Amino acid sequence: MSKDVYSAADVINTVFSGISVNDMQNAQHMSARWKDILVSITGCGQKLADHSKIIDLKNGVLLIETDHPGWIQLFEMHRAYILKGLKMKIPMLEIKSLSYRLKGARGELHGGMRDLTREEMEAAVEKQCGSSGADCAVSGEKKRPESAENAELPPELKTIFDRFKKSMLTNKSKM
Repeated sequence: MSKDVYSAADVINTVFSGISVNDMQNAQHMSARWKDILVSITGCGQKLADHSKIIDLKNGVLLIETDHPGWIQLFEMHRAYILKGLKMKIPMLEIKSLSYRLKGARGELHGGMRDLTREEMEAAVEKQCGSSGADCAVSGEKKRPESAENAELPPELKTIFDRFKKSMLTNKSKM
């Protein structure tokens, strides 16, 4: 076994040799514009920025990672606004859609059941779960624990959802 000694500079140069300066500048530009767009969302924009990060961009689909499913719901509520902001501020990337994953989960934009037709997907579910498909974990996903329904939301999300609930009830009573 060879015990060669390498300088820290050599190791760093080897690790970063495949990254161009232009790619790094583009990533920084994208990150800054992303945060600008999210922060401009009234009410929860800063918190969306704090609890998410961009993971990948592939075929016009931007993969976003969040640390709680509630943030994904808020992203979906503001999807049109975010996509419009991305088209205005970073038109060269041609982002057409958003996709999400939870922090720590393995999320990809391809493979698995997403590439199947509806008939193929139904056949796969039936094969794995039986004819009803009720309460079945598809493609290795874990079943939702019964206690998850009673799990508490993070305080920031609870406050936001309470505010939405109150505004919906208030608006409904005016009609």
